[in-house]
Amino acid sequence: MRRYYDPNKKALVYIQSSATPEMWDTHWSITDEDKARLALIPPQKLNFVASITRRYLTPEDGLILEGGCGTGNHVAALTSAGYQALGIDFAPQTVAMLNKVAPHLDIRLGDVRSLPLSDQSVAGYWSLGVIEHFYSGYDSISHEMRRVIKSGGYLFLTHPYMSPLRKLKRLLRLFDYESSPSEPSDFYQFALDHQQTIMNFCQLGFSLCEVCPSAGLKGFKDELPSFFKSPLQKLYDYSGKSILVRGLRYILDKVLSPLCGHSCLIVFRRH
Repeated sequence: MRRYYDPNKKALVYIQSSATPEMWDTHWSITDEDKARLALIPPQKLNFVASITRRYLTPEDGLILEGGCGTGNHVAALTSAGYQALGIDFAPQTVAMLNKVAPHLDIRLGDVRSLPLSDQSVAGYWSLGVIEHFYSGYDSISHEMRRVIKSGGYLFLTHPYMSPLRKLKRLLRLFDYESSPSEPSDFYQFALDHQQTIMNFCQLGFSLCEVCPSAGLKGFKDELPSFFKSPLQKLYDYSGKSILVRGLRYILDKVLSPLCGHSCLIVFRRH
């Protein structure tokens, strides 16, 4: 993966592989463990998506949409929590597999830039790491969000962002600087300026409810030189059962998030 800062886009550009439906089908290859988990409604673990949704909306408020739902884990969690949940994704093989292994989940093929939904039809809209993958910008996505969310409904939006650490590295010219008038080959995503994101959505008729940086350990390790990154990468990738190691990772993640978070959650309310 290669990264550089584009002053015209005011964003950090990641060059890796183009975020096409085919790429996501490959990326989201569903394992047997995924299939077993998704085949059940109860008991599903109440994940962070369902927990945060509960702070703003009740199941009686109406439909919750996840635009760009991937493997359907969050749709499953919302369904288990009692919400009417709908997932839409444009990766055809992934959607077909989910419809086969989890027919109780409402997951449909579609494009977040042109949603097959009527105006003001959803009470909440989750967009987890979607808008940063479009080089030409997310205007069409944001306008669709505003169209389908009810007045008084909520948008839960995440994207990689220019954390304070990344902004410091930019000021110190520690990133390569490049600009391209056209989309680079193998463009993957941006790390966006979240203040610009907030301004754009407020101009569309949303009001800001909260901003929550996250993934502090990832955001910190990704900005370190390779020599220092290696031990943190092992901690980040740890999949064992040690409570001590998992606890250390959790604490570091929380402590580092305000300054080094890889991504941020932004919650908006539609006027």
